[in-house]
Amino acid sequence: MPVIGGIASGDVTEDTALSGNHIVIEGDLTITDADHDQSAFVAQASTVGDHGYGSFTLDASGHWTYTADNNQAAIQQLGADDTLTDSFTTHSMDGTADQLVTVTIHGTNDAPVMNVDNVMPVEDPSGNGVMTVSGVTVSDVDAGSDTFIVTAHADNGSIATIGGDSLDPADGGFTGSFDEVTALFTDGAVYTPNYSGLTATDKVTLTVTDGHSGSDTVNFIFKQYEPNGGVTLNGTTGKDWILSSTGDDLMTGNGGGDNFVFAAQSGNDTITDFHAGTDHIVLNGYGIPSAQADLTAWLADAGNVTETGGSAVIHLDANDTITLNGVTKASLTAHDFIIHPAGA
Repeated sequence: MPVIGGIASGDVTEDTALSGNHIVIEGDLTITDADHDQSAFVAQASTVGDHGYGSFTLDASGHWTYTADNNQAAIQQLGADDTLTDSFTTHSMDGTADQLVTVTIHGTNDAPVMNVDNVMPVEDPSGNGVMTVSGVTVSDVDAGSDTFIVTAHADNGSIATIGGDSLDPADGGFTGSFDEVTALFTDGAVYTPNYSGLTATDKVTLTVTDGHSGSDTVNFIFKQYEPNGGVTLNGTTGKDWILSSTGDDLMTGNGGGDNFVFAAQSGNDTITDFHAGTDHIVLNGYGIPSAQADLTAWLADAGNVTETGGSAVIHLDANDTITLNGVTKASLTAHDFIIHPAGA
């Protein structure tokens, strides 16, 4: 009877040492059989593992390879302490001996992702900026429950939920589950300027952190105080919401996937580095259609979007425009816009 030895197990880790988008591990079994020409295995090609996460190949010498799609939900949902196994059975040439080969897939922590539905810039009668954030949700591809900490830091003013919950890092922020974080922002959060130390602009940084130190951050950049009209608004290299004021603003995203927000009486603004297909123009309260087909038709209308010197100019109404430096009219699509109708 043949004797099988060698490597019959292996360990791999989600998102680690990938070949393309695949997890790959190899090993070698050995086989000894006293019978002449029987020290070999039955070759197998693309045999699906017993749990179906990946597939095995085996040649006659005993060399096996396991391959699994790293992006499949079952693997991406693994947390830092989670594992999956996948196995297949090898057979000796004479059919009298078998060996189970098992691969263990270890999970890693995937950082949570924070999404924001809308941000409304408002100015009080003195020209000071007030910002309201709504529809903040947190998602995490890792399965199972986790606890999240939400904090918000303003460079100059302060921010808290409308319900009165403190988000100040000095207070430890807000700690809760997915559902509790979502409920926290049901009514939104509001920014209050620092009236004793007003600067032209402010930045609020909203961060969510999971129990394994994975985090995501969204930055809000806006006018805090400028009695003479427009301001220069500079984003970060991360995820930004950049809010126009009632003056003529110069807005720069600086990469990272940015949302540029405009509301009625926003003036004649310029975005210096809009990236069609990556960034978004968020329009609040304008009479612009939100349905994709209708918005596509609106963009095609010669009176709504013009082009000057290779830069598209979007005419929001009789008084408000957005100039996109270096972006042609033809490159814009409905997917570059997020529309919130009046009252939405």
